[in-house]
Amino acid sequence: FWYFITSSTFHVDEFEDDDEVFGVTKSDDEVNLTPTWREKFFDVNTTTTVEMQYVTSFYWTIATMLAVGYGDIYAATSGERVYSIVTQLLGSIVFGTVIGTVSVLVESRDPQGRARKEKLDELKTYLADRDIPTPLAKQAKDAMAYYLMQRSVFDESEALHHLPTHVYNQIVLHMYVGTLEKIEMLKPETEPDFSAFMMLRLKPVTLKAGEIAVEQGDVADEVSFVTRGSIRFMVDTGDGRKAFMGKVSEGNYFGDYSYRKRTARESTATAMGTVSLCCISKDDLDEAFDRFPPAAARFHREFDTRADNMLKVLDRLNRVLNSGNGNFEKDLQLEDGVVVSSTFSQSMPHPGMKKASTD
Repeated sequence: FWYFITSSTFHVDEFEDDDEVFGVTKSDDEVNLTPTWREKFFDVNTTTTVEMQYVTSFYWTIATMLAVGYGDIYAATSGERVYSIVTQLLGSIVFGTVIGTVSVLVESRDPQGRARKEKLDELKTYLADRDIPTPLAKQAKDAMAYYLMQRSVFDESEALHHLPTHVYNQIVLHMYVGTLEKIEMLKPETEPDFSAFMMLRLKPVTLKAGEIAVEQGDVADEVSFVTRGSIRFMVDTGDGRKAFMGKVSEGNYFGDYSYRKRTARESTATAMGTVSLCCISKDDLDEAFDRFPPAAARFHREFDTRADNMLKVLDRLNRVLNSGNGNFEKDLQLEDGVVVSSTFSQSMPHPGMKKASTD
């Protein structure tokens, strides 16, 4: 192909004896006076060899097809200009084909990256098809991108299904050791089977400052573990005021009260800065507790203790509301991330934590 273009370049000036080239009619001055590119750059009748002219033609071909030329060798007549245009168009096609081929080769070496891109493209297409508002669509795409960044795009349970249980557990715990270190209740020292089961069912979620994790009155369909940042809980009293109920920080969790009591969310959870969560659905949690009774008993004991504490908080809130007294906060007052002005802040310890509160 390169030889064809180069040879054609070398002989394109043979058409210059015609009055019309590629549909372009030449003037008398151009026919009689305009030198061809070979006449302009070489003394074709004396010292310039055919080999030198061919090398120069090949140089022009490469420079024109892979770029736009360098201007040191250029078309001198109308016919040569038209030929240059055609050559540049062919060059853009060849260059695009090369880039596309390289992209395919690169993607074939990164199947996970290709699968991740396909999932994101599928979501984008769906959002566009359903005419989702731009801010909400961006939030959905950011959530999906974060999820795919934290988890494999492949079905890990299916990929590891045929491995021996011990090997299966070790692989899962190794993959998610960083997350396990931040979730006190899932540390695998005593129950590696349970920890491995839970890790493959946790859904990673990230929140920006002020973003709502769950809203008061929502259906309680999951329990969330905090792996970074802090979450604060506010209750809408029904008269336009909000009461601060407490906060949870890294290593703690929330949603257990609503899960245990099978009620709607009692408060609205809002991110205090950037927050990372790992959430598990109530169905997966029910399955885990059915399969691992010792872990279920441990969780239920803590859930019950935290539920008792939550009932005390709600009872105190109701008594203050009924009495018409109490200091309500329209804006949460913080000092270095610590609540310094609060009426309904309650806290309770849980294993490995000095102080934490629940929803």
